[in-house]
Amino acid sequence: MGIEMAKTYNITLTEKQLRITKVYLETIMRLYMGQEWMFADSIAMINSDMNPDNPNHKKIFDSYIMRRDHVRAVMKSVYQIAFEPYGYLDHKTDELLELETLWDAMRSALGDSRWNSPMQMGHEPVPEIEIRESADDGE
Repeated sequence: MGIEMAKTYNITLTEKQLRITKVYLETIMRLYMGQEWMFADSIAMINSDMNPDNPNHKKIFDSYIMRRDHVRAVMKSVYQIAFEPYGYLDHKTDELLELETLWDAMRSALGDSRWNSPMQMGHEPVPEIEIRESADDGE
């Protein structure tokens, strides 16, 4: 028997697809990290036009705050039920660490990361994300 080679996969995404994937990975990460406030904030922001020049800005913002606070209260209760007695996930699984590495690589590629380069959280290498210019970006 020979040495089994590890497989790698190349996936080509448009910037829009990468941003959408990053948002959903972030949602999963926030849930597993016990950050119900960040989850609630991101859920409440869906379809909220926060442009301060919008004539309905105050009404939209007030509605966003109300939705965020309601979602946060529900999520806090869910965490207390799911993760008793800790109230949060007290350790990260190998799968979650790998997901966090992927999430950070996507954030870094999009310029959304607080680090210059993505951090390796698990045992797998940090995914390589090559940015190529094209005539049609799928938007």
